[in-house]
Amino acid sequence: MLTGAAPLAAVRPGRSGMGALRADMLDADDAKIRQIVALLEASAEPGVRQAVLEPLRRRLSSLKPPRLLRFTRLLFMPLDGLIVPASQWKPGQATIPRSVLEAISRTVQAELGDAAKAIETMIGGHHTDEAEIVSRAGLAAWGRAGEILGRAPAPLGWADTGLPPGLYAPLARAIATVLRGASVMRDLERDVEIGVLQPDEQAIRDIVASLSGEPAPGGTMVFKLLLRRLPHVVPQLRQLIILSGTPADRAMLQTAMDEGTDALLADMEDRSELTEGLRDGVLSAVGTEVQRIATLLRDIDLDPGAARHRVRLTGIRKKLDEVCRGRFVEGITNGLVGPLAVATVALDSVGQKKMESFARDLRTIETTGRKLGNPAAYDALLEKASEAVQAAVRQGSIGTMGAVRLVEILAGPEMAETIYRKTAAPVDQVA
Repeated sequence: MLTGAAPLAAVRPGRSGMGALRADMLDADDAKIRQIVALLEASAEPGVRQAVLEPLRRRLSSLKPPRLLRFTRLLFMPLDGLIVPASQWKPGQATIPRSVLEAISRTVQAELGDAAKAIETMIGGHHTDEAEIVSRAGLAAWGRAGEILGRAPAPLGWADTGLPPGLYAPLARAIATVLRGASVMRDLERDVEIGVLQPDEQAIRDIVASLSGEPAPGGTMVFKLLLRRLPHVVPQLRQLIILSGTPADRAMLQTAMDEGTDALLADMEDRSELTEGLRDGVLSAVGTEVQRIATLLRDIDLDPGAARHRVRLTGIRKKLDEVCRGRFVEGITNGLVGPLAVATVALDSVGQKKMESFARDLRTIETTGRKLGNPAAYDALLEKASEAVQAAVRQGSIGTMGAVRLVEILAGPEMAETIYRKTAAPVDQVA
């Protein structure tokens, strides 16, 4: 397993070293992935870094390890979720081939001149998880980049993308449409992160109004991102479309929303798109993501124009249900039942809090999963967990009140009360 920077140098001479490093990463746990990414960020050449990380893009998307802020990375952060490997990209899709990022970034930097250098100075040494830096640097970069790409100046290094020259201008203008509203979208996303349930209506209105006169592919990308990132946004978008000024505006926006919805559902129908991130992601993030997807599917289903999507929605829910049950089974077995069975001493306060945090993450998945599939499957697993906790009390691996607290978080107060009666009653009788 990679533990230091030396192996990075070793992979440069030949493919065998590169293959070994990729295999090492595919087998690594989450903590090791973060360690390797940090080493690559600090010391690897760009070509090596991209070659090593490419097979793990979906997993990295779920783990979200901090990455060094570079101009290209900052520029395309608003388009996360649209970028795909060049081999999977087709013209006309609401996606962007990864192979064009560097060429477009170079074009923007050349047009910005000294302003690009100032942005690079601002982000130097900072990482993608530093929210305030990203927002401030993005405010300086995204809108101006949108204006530049809107006129699609001659690209720098387009030949390196492997794409025909004629594809540059449509892509650049679609990307420009997203970048013009990127700072407003960023604020909406940060509201979601702090628990705001309803998106700011005026901000949504501003984004939708800005699409007038924009190229159709750009409008589709914007709607796809709105649907992907903001919970409960479907009713707001439909209402704004109805209230838009002219019949032509309404038709344009309706088409953009329909195509954005189709593109997003197509991503979810791709098994790897829907399941890999949820299967491999950090459990705490998986529960939140499952809730977001389930809410989106419900809102699309409730929409007046949803009849044509019903079969697709059913298939996506089925896959989401399978993922939820799989993660719940794995979590109960490996995160609760297994550790309690092998523990030789009682959990201390740190261990208790860690177990409770894990139980909360499982409860989030279970609550959503019950609405997607068969509740009886979760009932059986919770009963198994309850029996394991009772056995752990008997063998001294966890105290009675700690067990009650754990089961209450995982399964609710009724099962917790049952655990208390079964585990505390003998002590009460002796007393």
